[in-house]
Amino acid sequence: MIYHNTKYVDFSKPFSLAGKLLVATPHMQEGDFSKTVVYIFQHNSEGATGVIVNRVLNGLTLKDILQQVDIMTNHFSDDNDILYGGPMDIRKGVVLHTLDYKLPTTDCLENYHGVTTTLDILKDLAKGDGPNKYCVVLGYSSWSKKQLEEEIIQGFWFVSESTDNVIFDLHLDEKWNGALVHCGLTENLFSLELGHA
Repeated sequence: MIYHNTKYVDFSKPFSLAGKLLVATPHMQEGDFSKTVVYIFQHNSEGATGVIVNRVLNGLTLKDILQQVDIMTNHFSDDNDILYGGPMDIRKGVVLHTLDYKLPTTDCLENYHGVTTTLDILKDLAKGDGPNKYCVVLGYSSWSKKQLEEEIIQGFWFVSESTDNVIFDLHLDEKWNGALVHCGLTENLFSLELGHA
């Protein structure tokens, strides 16, 4: 199910958006979250945590990270950019990945994606033994109790099912529009609506 407005979310009952995507609406015009796509990996009555999946951390690659933590990269040719997950704890690393790879420490969400934060996954990536699809993220985004729910009600976010295509396959510049299409929406539609406002 795709939740592109709040009618599908009953805020009077406990629910979790863990494993879902937040897609910024045009009302989110300023700051870190304008035109972002956020993967939520924790959501409960105390708040929510996730990572932006369409912002790059300039000047840093996965090979740089591996070298910084003394992981051998002689046989590693992947120069994937590191993603900027959000303004919280920019030194904290998270690997979001498909579940063809799992460790005992992996948090599995919606039976589709995993979140792993230990160095073991970096070692396996360096050896070519990691997940088929992944993104390495520094920093994260966090919402306090009921904050995310209020932002959804105010029209700052659409919520959709997560999809490999949006998270891993599309180019960074295409992910926001791709997520809108996944919600059955387009940026042009918003332009028309705003023009008639």
